[in-house]
Amino acid sequence: MLDNDETDPLEIVENLAEKRDWEFNRIGDDHVAIVIEGLWRNYFMSLSKSHMADGMIKLVCTFELIAKEKYNDKLYEVLNLINQEVWIGSFSYCQEKELIMFRYGVSFTEILNPTYEQMSNLLEKSFEYCERYYPVFQMVYSGKSNVMDALDLVLGATNGEA
Repeated sequence: MLDNDETDPLEIVENLAEKRDWEFNRIGDDHVAIVIEGLWRNYFMSLSKSHMADGMIKLVCTFELIAKEKYNDKLYEVLNLINQEVWIGSFSYCQEKELIMFRYGVSFTEILNPTYEQMSNLLEKSFEYCERYYPVFQMVYSGKSNVMDALDLVLGATNGEA
């Protein structure tokens, strides 16, 4: 653990990435880029901090969708349904680059500094959401599943007891 009362949130992110053996690159004073190898794909996470007094940290995590035939109309439907389930951040689609983007922003102040635990949670939850919903986006985008069947894989309730 670190004593982070005065630590730059991006330094915390670098420390976390290093501990997890994630590839990362500090791009100036206000930006860190990370590559995280997931079960389904590599996720490209970018964290930036605002130079404004608002103390904003913006996280964007992107991943590609690949398909010969694209079902964008269904993708937008599943994006809306997934965003209703996500408690932090939201997903969007960049049609030009065929990327799904998960975005989240958090504000820190001079009184409320980011902690190691908060930054770790931000990275972990963002990665968890991307890993969790990637198969749904890919199945719908490629036309291999309808929206509700794909969502059932992730959102379906477990029946019975183990």
